Amino acid sequence: MSLTTAFALLGLSSAFAQDPPDDPPDDPSDAAADPQAEPAAEETAKDQEKTRQTDDITLLLGVRGVGEIWQDPALITAHRSSYFAGAGMVSWRFSSWLSADVELSYLRMGTTAGNTHEMSPIAIDICARKIVERMEMFAGLGPALVPFSSFGQEATAGVKLGVDMRAGVRIATNFYNPPKYPKPAFSRMDLELMVGRRQHMRTPDAILNLQQALQQKPEIPENGDGHLDLSAVRVGVGVVIRR
Repeated sequence: MSLTTAFALLGLSSAFAQDPPDDPPDDPSDAAADPQAEPAAEETAKDQEKTRQTDDITLLLGVRGVGEIWQDPALITAHRSSYFAGAGMVSWRFSSWLSADVELSYLRMGTTAGNTHEMSPIAIDICARKIVERMEMFAGLGPALVPFSSFGQEATAGVKLGVDMRAGVRIATNFYNPPKYPKPAFSRMDLELMVGRRQHMRTPDAILNLQQALQQKPEIPENGDGHLDLSAVRVGVGVVIRR
């Protein structure tokens, strides 16, 4: 073997012994196509769509059970200090963060002596609302009217005027899954929790005594100052459907 041939073979062996070239850098598009990242992105998109749909809804209908705790001594002595009754509500959203809520409830209490007391509280509140993911928080203030009547040894009826204050939360549930076709009557059902206060003014002209009008007797129910006070702490739980 000649010296030239030996040097040529030595050069070829050195070329094959070199390290292989480094791998090319990762393509950024590969990371975007990561299959593990797709479910998280889809869930985020779904939550955003549900929030948008909730914000677009303008009408809510609901039923709730409302417990009232009174403070009038005459009412507590003759009947009881608290009562749980049903109520219906309608809420109409007229801006992105304000709604008008109307609530109507009815309760009837009786005693062993035959006395009955009926009330139909009505509240009209302007509520501020805030949507956070699948939850809507609200707080409102507005006028309250309570038509009432009491029948027993004396018959008394009238309307009390006052102010209603409330705050609560509506939480999205899976109680109802609307069909895609035909178009459903409502889109979702929420669980609602509410707490509030109804405060009345002590005004004697808001009381009409039927016995005084019919029999010319001036007695009216008293709680120490001659006024009937229907102020109450109110706690409610119910369901709301969204149109």
